[in-house]
Amino acid sequence: MIQSLTPEALAHLTDRHHDDPAVRDVCREVLHLREQRDSLQARCTALVNDLRAERVLSHRARIVPVRIFLLPGAHLPQYQTDGAACADLHAHLPEPLVLAGGECRRVPTGVHVAIPSGYEWQIRGRSGMSSRAHWIATGTIDSDYRGEVSATIINLAAWPLTISHGDRIAQAKLDVAPRADWQVVKSLDALGTTERGANGYGSTGVR
Repeated sequence: MIQSLTPEALAHLTDRHHDDPAVRDVCREVLHLREQRDSLQARCTALVNDLRAERVLSHRARIVPVRIFLLPGAHLPQYQTDGAACADLHAHLPEPLVLAGGECRRVPTGVHVAIPSGYEWQIRGRSGMSSRAHWIATGTIDSDYRGEVSATIINLAAWPLTISHGDRIAQAKLDVAPRADWQVVKSLDALGTTERGANGYGSTGVR
């Protein structure tokens, strides 16, 4: 009845039955319910708008400003796609570097960064390097480190690896780095029990 009765029809009904207390009470109740409906609709609209604004701010918050200094000829770390979680790091070399099979070397990138407090920069290997039997030792750039960022490359192949200036040698991911508040307990049992317990090193099998 509330949905089908227009304001004009309600006013006409009130005028037509103005001497009938029951009709007047029903009309007043309808008006009250409509006011509540309009109020709820306005609140819901405001809530939806707030949620949309919060979602936009949350997305923007994932874009973290980072101060960076590049040595002459160095490349800016690059995200290769819109969905890439890591930025590629490039070698910064005066001449090609050759790693013999089994050799391990630190390769500079010419990049200095000031990672914001509460974050870390994780240095990782690129899949393209790993597939060719060249391994990148992982590492972390802390927020208080100001030296040049480098990548430790290990040539696991039997043949030499040549790295030239500008080659993409590693990738880096900016991530949140909370600090632990250690709460020392008096016994191992105080850590709690789990189904896994102390099992590790392949205890779950391979299949």
